[in-house]
Amino acid sequence: MSSEDYHMLPAFMQEISSQCKDHKKKFELYCSFLASPCYAQCITDEHRKCQDMKPLSDILKQVKSSASVQLFHQDLKNVKENLDTSIKFLKTRISTINTQKTKAVEEIRTCEPLWTFQHQDTNYPGGITLNMNGFVYIASNGNNGVVVVSPDGKTCKTILSETEEINYPYAIDINRETGMMPVSSQVREDSRNHDTAFVYKI
Repeated sequence: MSSEDYHMLPAFMQEISSQCKDHKKKFELYCSFLASPCYAQCITDEHRKCQDMKPLSDILKQVKSSASVQLFHQDLKNVKENLDTSIKFLKTRISTINTQKTKAVEEIRTCEPLWTFQHQDTNYPGGITLNMNGFVYIASNGNNGVVVVSPDGKTCKTILSETEEINYPYAIDINRETGMMPVSSQVREDSRNHDTAFVYKI
């Protein structure tokens, strides 16, 4: 393990040592009574009354071969495999998204208008939408009307105006399945303008 990786470990793991802190020697024995490893000289000090002293290597072999450790090892292996799979999936998704982004940017750069439309009946358009046949519907805020433009952008016709109580329309939409067209407009009542919406069948 590199020094950099070691310093990234939790503090309690960094404090784990393979040497006796009193004698500065590598652990050789394990005391079952005190449940701690020790060095041979520790027997005459802290462990002189302890009876059950076993070679540390034997204890480690028992631990490594125990069912719980084997199960834990398998769990860690499964976690690693799941993480590797997740990382691979995320990298693939990131690559796909970047490819889609690049393609979308290129399409935007090469996007050209089919036609442009200017007419005196479409002054300050507040909203625009399409029906299923390609006709363009414009809420003309400055003309108090709704104008429909042909799919080729060459002709237009005002289909709603102040006669139908359209006043400063600012939003429009079309449900292509039902043919219903809601228009957000204003109504003059009590010397005040009130926001409202009308729904038309086209």
